[in-house]
Amino acid sequence: MSHPAVLMLKVWAVFFLMYAVLPFHVVDRQLTIQGFFLLFLFILAFCVGTLGIQPARRRAAICPPREIDFSTTDTVLTAASVVTIVAMLLELWGKNVFDLAASYDLRSDQAAALMEGAASSSTSGSRSAS
Repeated sequence: MSHPAVLMLKVWAVFFLMYAVLPFHVVDRQLTIQGFFLLFLFILAFCVGTLGIQPARRRAAICPPREIDFSTTDTVLTAASVVTIVAMLLELWGKNVFDLAASYDLRSDQAAALMEGAASSSTSGSRSAS
């Protein structure tokens, strides 16, 4: 296992090679010296920050492995899933989500109201336009 700083440098080297090889010139991005300097500063800060960590082998010798209690995990995940499904069903109640034309019209109305700064038809009517 390599040091996190070395891994970070390898990842960014691969990204720079991908940028050089792939046709990113199509999106017309402007690269600036300030952007490269800021990226270099962030990578340098990460590498300096990783110098203080202990390698995994030395850390394993110091601390015995701990066991994590997963006895309530299944119950918690089941409860969270049930709450999520109920919330989704309440949101979908009375809406025909598979009607693409109606969905498009609703989204179009919301976008037009957002652009105009007016209250859209999707609001509950608690706000009034002033």
